[in-house]
Amino acid sequence: MLFLFKFIAFFYIREPKGTLPAGFYTDNSWLDIEDNCLAEIDNNTLRVAKFDKKKVDKVQALYQSNTAFSEIVSAVKAEETLIPLTKVTLLESKHYKDEISLEWLDGETEHDIRVQFLSVAAKEHAMARISNLLPGALVHRITPKTRVQSALAGAIGVIIGTLVIAAAILYQFSGKNLDIVLFALGGLIIYFALPSMIARLIDPTVVTSWSTETAS
Repeated sequence: MLFLFKFIAFFYIREPKGTLPAGFYTDNSWLDIEDNCLAEIDNNTLRVAKFDKKKVDKVQALYQSNTAFSEIVSAVKAEETLIPLTKVTLLESKHYKDEISLEWLDGETEHDIRVQFLSVAAKEHAMARISNLLPGALVHRITPKTRVQSALAGAIGVIIGTLVIAAAILYQFSGKNLDIVLFALGGLIIYFALPSMIARLIDPTVVTSWSTETAS
């Protein structure tokens, strides 16, 4: 069965591992032009700027001409978030995703953010540097999930899509006009859920995290 999934994945699923994209990173900064995100480590602070997709070309030109982070933010009126890495309580990422999740404290207030990168390799490059600046009290965990755990969300999507298509068949026999809409909806759900399910059966999720002892 696993061989069959691998065969399907070879033709159907493209889950890019990615490389470090030249021109879109430095030793302490990363530009993601697909998710409109610019991140930079400034001393013990991670600066994250989210900008309008219409400003991608301008941001790229400024970044690749070594313009300072603050000047880029000002030039495109980006929304900036400052994350004090010494106050981070959670850094987490799944091995196949090109993003990280961060949680931190500002006094007694908890904040969280997802930071996107242009590739998985760029994310790993950033995580290696960010993790060095986290509080020493955080616990580093690498948690491999089982194939069933990893594929569960995709499998649920496939089941829901199948049920929607089954409902469409029933509507067709009842003479109602919803069958085409339901067929399309069910097919769309399966189209997005099936690749995810197969990918996680072949390559189960591994979660890397730095968190407090009490974090799950």
